[in-house]
Amino acid sequence: MYSNDTSPYDRKPEYFENPIFKMALNSPEFEEYKKKVEENKSILDAWSKDRSKPEPDWDYVRLDLKKYACKWCRDHGGNVCFPWDRALDEGDIPEIYVISNELRIQGAAVVFYTDILEKFAQEQGSNLILLPSSIHEWLVLLESEAGGRKEMEAMVREANMCVVRDDEVLSNHVYRYRMDIKELEILGAGMGATE
Repeated sequence: MYSNDTSPYDRKPEYFENPIFKMALNSPEFEEYKKKVEENKSILDAWSKDRSKPEPDWDYVRLDLKKYACKWCRDHGGNVCFPWDRALDEGDIPEIYVISNELRIQGAAVVFYTDILEKFAQEQGSNLILLPSSIHEWLVLLESEAGGRKEMEAMVREANMCVVRDDEVLSNHVYRYRMDIKELEILGAGMGATE
């Protein structure tokens, strides 16, 4: 399947060929970004041993090339990396909740604590739509306020490609928690949310 000198592990992801990505990594700001990452690694080390020490700036804890390139793109007036971005009237923006653990580290697993979603759905009086933000958290909307399924799936895929580190991608699917049967399901075509 692969020649002797290539394997799937040697290949660079598609976004490495993106001209915006290349411009971002060749920018003078990239060196400054790398310095901040190194500084914050040291701060994180100290903080993880003693929580009374200053907390790191979480935006600079890891060298994340995708995240940096997309931020650089936005800072320089582009929206190439985020085609779903559009101006919304304030009334069009639904309430978005975040579900995670206290530290927001590998917190997406909290959805397996069955009472979390059940209690929240009951408090809100609604089925819930869950968007996997990363292995660290879920974004949650009320089903009545959620957009179309295809639009939400496109947003999740694009965020996974442009913002979320490859090793922190949780899923490209959109999920629904149903109050009536108390179950989490992948939201598919014809399952309630608008197409």
